[in-house]
Amino acid sequence: MKRTHGRSAPGFRTIDHASAGRWETHTVTAPIRIGGVSAAKVTKKASGRVIFLGLIEQFLCPTLSPGDVVVMPVFGRAGLVVHKVKGVEEAIRSVGAKALYLPPYYPDLNPIEMAWSKTKPLLRSTSPPTFPRLVAAVPEAPLAITPTDCQGYFRASRRAATESHDPL
Repeated sequence: MKRTHGRSAPGFRTIDHASAGRWETHTVTAPIRIGGVSAAKVTKKASGRVIFLGLIEQFLCPTLSPGDVVVMPVFGRAGLVVHKVKGVEEAIRSVGAKALYLPPYYPDLNPIEMAWSKTKPLLRSTSPPTFPRLVAAVPEAPLAITPTDCQGYFRASRRAATESHDPL
């Protein structure tokens, strides 16, 4: 999570370095509720089908109660739609909750996109240089998202769904 902008004296370049000089992919999963962020989990690679199913079964389902609704976006390139992998819906239903999928490519309907728009700049400002430091920084960033923020994100998603005539 490197900063996207920098400053330097006029006539000089701004230089920053990626840790270890290479690009790595990490996935941060942080479910939100009306009452705030549930928790945050970081994995050291991109979230594929197996990783996502493991996150759902071991990380999300223990926090769910009967009657909860899990809203998930469906996005990705053809053939890579990790939220709809076999077992996800079954795991959510096994604890008495319900899975609801958003239509693809509708970030306005997804409250987590709004939450991450507030969280990502905070993570970038610390610019954690190593994976352990990223893991240490991740739980702090979602603390900036208040229950009032989450309520606003869900209200805005509901409003966007109503205006676009898509069921939410």
